[in-house]
Amino acid sequence: MLYAEKKIKSGKMLEVDFYPILPSGKRMSDGRKKASKKAQDEYNRKQSVRKLVQKVNANFDTGDLFAHLTYTQKNAPQSYEEAKRDINNFIRRIQNWRFRHGYDKARYIIIVEEQTYKTGELEGRSNWHFHIFLSNMPRDVVEDLWVEGERVNVDRYQPDRFGQRAAAQYCGKDPRGKKRYICSRNCVKPKEYEPKQREISRKKIKNMCELYAHDSEYWQRQYPGYAFKEAWPVENKYNGRWYLRVEMRKIDLPRTKKKNLNNRR
Repeated sequence: MLYAEKKIKSGKMLEVDFYPILPSGKRMSDGRKKASKKAQDEYNRKQSVRKLVQKVNANFDTGDLFAHLTYTQKNAPQSYEEAKRDINNFIRRIQNWRFRHGYDKARYIIIVEEQTYKTGELEGRSNWHFHIFLSNMPRDVVEDLWVEGERVNVDRYQPDRFGQRAAAQYCGKDPRGKKRYICSRNCVKPKEYEPKQREISRKKIKNMCELYAHDSEYWQRQYPGYAFKEAWPVENKYNGRWYLRVEMRKIDLPRTKKKNLNNRR
């Protein structure tokens, strides 16, 4: 059987997709066009989340920041336009501070979340939360520059602990159909490689999905230099073929001290 092996590199993350293709190289139909609107919407949401997480991985690493900005309940803006104005003003102050102190222009990805109170004295009112991936800078400065709201929490971004599932709880929000995130223009795109055609027997792809999908040693042999993180094997009921996605992270090798040639005798 013909399968495509497609790689996507996002910073230190490597994702590999295996999916069945026709002799022409075209992706085999998986029945998605016949799925219900609800199922199609859920698929689109997951794809959107995946794309966003890839962009996060491509632009942020250990040492960068992950900030959460909020308002008090009674002082929150009541429209997306007001909330967006506040976060734009915040980013403008961040960029001005960085310029004055010799930092490069910040990269950022802002995830906007709206909460509507359903009960109590605030019933019907909105509150807003911003989850921000931000280039490295002093955390206390970021906290001081959030003047529109009264609550802020800034952490060091830890990509080893912030995997795809954890990202989804922030990236998968859809506040009333508004744009879910704001991305700086200087963010780089993940690198997508042309799919490679591979002849894989039905037995082998079945074993890859059922026996080896979560076998870290197996995948680390296939892709040296990367540590296995997670895999998602799925057997498609429409065409009877297996689909597999594997996620890995580049292994950071220990730094070696450079020899001081001036001290050689």
